[in-house]
Amino acid sequence: MSRIYANRLAQEVAAHIANEVTIAMPPSSRRDGELYRDTLLMRLNARDISDRFTRKGNFKASEGHSIERMIDEFQYRFGGDESQIQNLLIIDESIASGTTAAALLAHLSDAGLRQDCTVLVAAWGLLGR
Repeated sequence: MSRIYANRLAQEVAAHIANEVTIAMPPSSRRDGELYRDTLLMRLNARDISDRFTRKGNFKASEGHSIERMIDEFQYRFGGDESQIQNLLIIDESIASGTTAAALLAHLSDAGLRQDCTVLVAAWGLLGR
């Protein structure tokens, strides 16, 4: 089923974003989101900046940590092209509170991400608390 959902996700993103898409996927010990990322990269001719993010490995957002702690957990390698990103798609294996997405956005904003950038978040699963 994951291939079917990955193709549906690519269709939805393509229907709502006409311009270039940049993908960011946080580093994770799980691989659930990789099929979504790979499908989108192929179908949308998207650019992937996921490798610019690394993590220290001390905390997980699913454990209820603060945004500040998760910002510190992730490290970002400046690419110099952040101000050119018009459409950002964050892909994660799950989403409960949006802390991981917020941490990634904080790093990208510090690196010069435009305030008018369109941001979409795609997650493999939604977790409730």
